[in-house]
Amino acid sequence: MEKTYQIQMFGNFSIRCNDAVLESNFGRMQQVWNFFEYLLVHRKESVSQSTLIEVLWPDEQSDNPSNALKNLAYRLRTLLASAFPDEDRPFIVYHRGSYSWNSHIGCILDTEAFESAVKRSSQQGITSEEKSALLNEAIGLYVGMLLPRSTREQWVVPLRTYYHYMFLQAVDAAAALLFEREQFEQVISICEKAIALEPYEEHLHGLLIQALASANRHTAALDHYYRVTNMFYNDLGIKVSSEITKLYNQIAKSVSHVEADLSVIEENLRSTAKHKGAFYCDYETFKSIYCSQSCMIARSGQSIFVVLLTISDYNGAVPSTNILTAAMDTLKTVICGSLRKSDIVTRFSPTQYILLLSYLTSENCDMVLKRVLARFSQEYRLPTVKVHTTHCPVVPVT
Repeated sequence: MEKTYQIQMFGNFSIRCNDAVLESNFGRMQQVWNFFEYLLVHRKESVSQSTLIEVLWPDEQSDNPSNALKNLAYRLRTLLASAFPDEDRPFIVYHRGSYSWNSHIGCILDTEAFESAVKRSSQQGITSEEKSALLNEAIGLYVGMLLPRSTREQWVVPLRTYYHYMFLQAVDAAAALLFEREQFEQVISICEKAIALEPYEEHLHGLLIQALASANRHTAALDHYYRVTNMFYNDLGIKVSSEITKLYNQIAKSVSHVEADLSVIEENLRSTAKHKGAFYCDYETFKSIYCSQSCMIARSGQSIFVVLLTISDYNGAVPSTNILTAAMDTLKTVICGSLRKSDIVTRFSPTQYILLLSYLTSENCDMVLKRVLARFSQEYRLPTVKVHTTHCPVVPVT
């Protein structure tokens, strides 16, 4: 029986045949895998040495690229032979100055199956059920971005963009069919899978919110909107689009519940006010509170300070993502736990928090900030980041 090798290009790269599996690992093997991945993407053609050298060493980082390429081919053949000892044919063929995957060895790439399913779903003459089945097949094959461990390889970037766009098209088309049939729970399931893979694709969140609302799960739709707005602002420092906001407003207006008992409303408000420490809110809410406070102090004469805290490394640059995330989370916990309930906190950018501190003098404000910084130093012990603080009084609005 002819062997067929199943090759996964989406998510973590792997090749398997029956019970034998070879999964990618990097480190010193990085270039071996790059070489293998490129041959597989172009498996229906022979790739010249000059092309491979240009792809694998684009900045001419090898003193003798021809010998380096021969070494990669040898290491790859050895690796494949070790993983699949029952295969008596060479996987990689060299002929007249070019390398290629052995065309006599059958293989199925998930990328090719994915692309085929998407394209067949657009053919004329197929039923909506057939189209839906093909789209679901494609969506099931896309388990992550193309070759995620080769993100720095220039040749991978356009292919990754191509498949990413095709995946979003498949989700859109599948959702449209399901909306027509009013199968909203299935739309929700597809969108949740897609969002798990592409969490910052705003259009997917819009589809999910729409599907939740269509399924009469209005509370879940509104909750998801709040999560998305916070995620986009906290992680990316941007607001969601006006289309998402309009969708939110439509859903909010459609909720028909009316509470006639004011005491019930007051109890709900009071339970919200039972938070411990400073009040943390989104930036839009912070701006509204700031405007209200600046108008109030024009009449009361009390002092309020606005404070900016910024995290950087010791060279003044933005820390790496992992370090920044941990430091910002720790700083938020310290701020909220160190301040009073009347103080307001928001995240202004990926590296900054803004505070609104009331009933303080400039000297008191300095003392509060020293306390915050001291607690942050105790909680975050890695000497990789620094917190910069500036503050000024709120100017009364007259």
